Amino acid sequence: MKTIEAARNLTPTIKRPTRKMVYWRTIEIALLDGRSPLQIKQSDYEQAKRELTGVSDLDLQLEILDQAG
Repeated sequence: MKTIEAARNLTPTIKRPTRKMVYWRTIEIALLDGRSPLQIKQSDYEQAKRELTGVSDLDLQLEILDQAG
């Protein structure tokens, strides 16, 4: 999957998001949806990660399976 490879090989001028950045974006998404920071959902995390990296966990898992098979 070329999209995943491109996301991994970001140019030096673009910083990869840290876990903390993903965490804070996850909280923002929960707040925008009218929930407290203690009520974050897995879908909030997945959306935050997708927004900040352009890649989801599912994409990475599918790439690993493709390489193994």
